[in-house]
Amino acid sequence: MQQKFEQQLAGDTDGARRIQDYLTRRGGAADAPALKLAVRAWVLSDGRVSRVEVDGMDDAGIRIELRALLMAGGVGTPPLEMLQPLHLRLSLRAKDRSREGK
Repeated sequence: MQQKFEQQLAGDTDGARRIQDYLTRRGGAADAPALKLAVRAWVLSDGRVSRVEVDGMDDAGIRIELRALLMAGGVGTPPLEMLQPLHLRLSLRAKDRSREGK
């Protein structure tokens, strides 16, 4: 699930770009400390994410954007015995834009 979320955050969607822009604005140089978030996610039996809660982000608009982005893609079918919510830690850092297009 962590890998799926990371793929969505690294994607080229409008939501992923807005989150990257936010990280850059908040001092997101490549060597800046990562924004560390606690995420709780609930996954349906078909692999869709039904609910996401995020702690550690002050900007309410970006927090809503992040929740929508993480809920937009499936993460795969969870094991029946998996306890929910899933607790994840995400470290977000701005992309190094100097490397893009090379």
